[in-house]
Amino acid sequence: MQLKALQGRLESIYEVELEHCIDDFLITDQEFVTTVTGSERTIREQVLVQKEGMDVWLSLYLDFDVYSRFRQYGASDSIGDNQAMDFCLAAEGVSHFLYLCWNANFEREVTKLELELQAEVDKYLLLLDYVAEESRTHLHPWLFQCWDFDEGLNEEEQNRYEKANQYASRYCLGLEQRYLRIGKTQEMVRELRRFYRKSHAQKIQMIEALPAH
Repeated sequence: MQLKALQGRLESIYEVELEHCIDDFLITDQEFVTTVTGSERTIREQVLVQKEGMDVWLSLYLDFDVYSRFRQYGASDSIGDNQAMDFCLAAEGVSHFLYLCWNANFEREVTKLELELQAEVDKYLLLLDYVAEESRTHLHPWLFQCWDFDEGLNEEEQNRYEKANQYASRYCLGLEQRYLRIGKTQEMVRELRRFYRKSHAQKIQMIEALPAH
């Protein structure tokens, strides 16, 4: 499997298109990323952003082993428990890259919470395509409940990831109940396209207006 396949899928869902292919911006050299970020923490996925005046430079780092295992998956293969973590790391990187690039085209700033929230939603949507049909009913609890913090995260980062998880969990559960369970996939896609284009504040407001479960 290639990263551009995930990019293409998200572009199709949200009806957006980038001029660039994510595979051309991929880095797998851990030593390079350590030098650039100045962090000794083991990083498995990260989008590197550098601003020079009005220009923004982006690269996607994926751990070499994670990327190697991801490339071994066939495009038609179902993602099992052993492959799901690598798939999620790749999907998160693709989501970050696409969302940053798309917003940069409109000179819109993106908050870190907004970026992580969108990535959680995107992982859910991409996994729907690649997990076996009989496993889809377990996808939401697996993705949003069966997770732990990276030990290297500071308190601010932990709070941000926890909020992103909570908001995305509520939103994706709403998608299941309002659309997926009754086969209204086209209606869901139309909502997702509206959601993608909303600001950070608008997304939070929309999610908080959903019924609590």
